[in-house]
Amino acid sequence: MTPSCAVVIPIYRTPTYAEKLALEVGRQILSRYHHYFVMPESLSYSYADYDVIHLPDHYFSSVKTYAKLLTERHFYSLFRAFDYILIYQLDCLVFADSLADFCSLDLDYIAPLILARKDGFWPATDIVGVGGFSLRKVQSFLKVLELLQRPEFAQEEIAKNDRINRNGAEDMFWGLAAPAIDPLFKVASPVCAIAFGFEGDPPKSFVRSGKKQPFGCHHWNHSASLLWYLEWMFKLPGGESYSLSRVLLIAVALAELFVQDTKNLLFRVFRRLGKIF
Repeated sequence: MTPSCAVVIPIYRTPTYAEKLALEVGRQILSRYHHYFVMPESLSYSYADYDVIHLPDHYFSSVKTYAKLLTERHFYSLFRAFDYILIYQLDCLVFADSLADFCSLDLDYIAPLILARKDGFWPATDIVGVGGFSLRKVQSFLKVLELLQRPEFAQEEIAKNDRINRNGAEDMFWGLAAPAIDPLFKVASPVCAIAFGFEGDPPKSFVRSGKKQPFGCHHWNHSASLLWYLEWMFKLPGGESYSLSRVLLIAVALAELFVQDTKNLLFRVFRRLGKIF
């Protein structure tokens, strides 16, 4: 029997054009799955026939409060009816409907591989992480969080909260700490992780994957990455090469991201000049 899975899309504002592109791609490719928006109580947004779950606004006020939400039992309890949830933030894309294949691996946490860096910056070794595009087994996540309530795991609970308070890294908790709390908690191997998704550097990830298209990607939302992924994005689930609506949406998203990247670049330049002069 194929494990059940829901697609969970956290949003904290009305989506931009680039984020609407991610929604459109996800809707077409993952159409056979149940989709949920998770959003602040103060936000009203609808798309297609997606269900909406409203949660208190404070969970969406910062990276840290959002990370806290994803390490709380009540969040996963919302999806007890499913075996898995796919967290699909709108800086993600999917390229093919291979979600069922990953669910069938019976792993507890699958996320894109963060490639090691050789320039002295983090990470020094490959890490399976990136919670923004990740497959999570609901019961296994609940088990880890229930174990954390036991006195013998008090230090792990403190370490979890410290990690989140310092940098909002809930994904590092699930990728690195959860297997120490529950030895049966299974994290994807690097080979599985890079087949699941690319993170950050598409050309390097493509080479590392053996030049194979992944299920999806995270952190595509700047113009350089979007240009790199264009060929895969034009291909529709049924095999059609191009659609006018897809072309127009990609064009608008690309223009929006180009403006955003230009603003960010100018900000960094002027901040650097300010330090010099």
